[in-house]
Amino acid sequence: VKDELSWTTIVALGIVTLIVSLLDNYLPVWGTQKMGGNKQVVWGTAAGLLIGFFFGPLGIILGPFVGALA
Repeated sequence: VKDELSWTTIVALGIVTLIVSLLDNYLPVWGTQKMGGNKQVVWGTAAGLLIGFFFGPLGIILGPFVGALA
């Protein structure tokens, strides 16, 4: 049994990681726009997501919500 990853696997996982990261950053803003939030709320959501990133999983979940309310 091989105990190493092939380059194909590494590249595929890198692409999946990139796509998920982009969606994770874009979807809260898109959802806010879709539900009728104004530009100030969209910017608050984006800022809350970016700031929440530094506070771990709970910050990522609560950051956009708090930013939208600010």
